[in-house]
Amino acid sequence: MLFVAPLQNANAVWFGGGRQWRLVDSYKNTKTEIMIGKVLERGGVVGGSSAGATIQGSYLARGDTETIKL
Repeated sequence: MLFVAPLQNANAVWFGGGRQWRLVDSYKNTKTEIMIGKVLERGGVVGGSSAGATIQGSYLARGDTETIKL
């Protein structure tokens, strides 16, 4: 609960860039995802740049993660 504690009273959430599939793999179906939804329910905003903006859509274009060279 400590990780999501700041989201209890947040009125905004910002996602930075990077690889969108890493963000989705980290937060999908977690308490964090639920709490971000509650920010929106309270009238807050969620934004992001690059990958952070992309993950907010209803469709996520995702390449083959097995062939990506890091």
